[in-house]
Amino acid sequence: MSYIYQNITGNSAVTLTGVPSENVIAISLANVHASDSVNVDLYITFTPRPLYKRSIPRGNDWTVDADNTTTSTTYLFKNLTIPFATTLMLHKEDIFYNAQQYSLGIKLSASDSAVDVIIQNEKEIEKKITKQSLSTSNSGRDNNIY
Repeated sequence: MSYIYQNITGNSAVTLTGVPSENVIAISLANVHASDSVNVDLYITFTPRPLYKRSIPRGNDWTVDADNTTTSTTYLFKNLTIPFATTLMLHKEDIFYNAQQYSLGIKLSASDSAVDVIIQNEKEIEKKITKQSLSTSNSGRDNNIY
């Protein structure tokens, strides 16, 4: 069993990578702000990979379509308020998604928001959670896997 720990601060979108949903047992989102509630968006994003081109028959000819480049976002929840000093627990059946096609993301409501994320996995994993956007608000805080 493994755990991924991440301290999320600020209102920049963060992609939680290395989190195969079929292995996730639970996700904990703890509001660690000194005094305020936080509104949280948790979502999955489909980003197509240009692995193949699709050939479509057009009369007697075959035409090759360009790679699908449409990215889409689906919210598990949007603008969910987590009160000060409260932890939200999500279980396996709440967060299932295809990690081969989708990535898990989180966004907080305010620049001074702070949430600690703990992801419990059934299997050992080697990847860390990485911050998608560059922000100095998370400087000095570690991404850890135990």
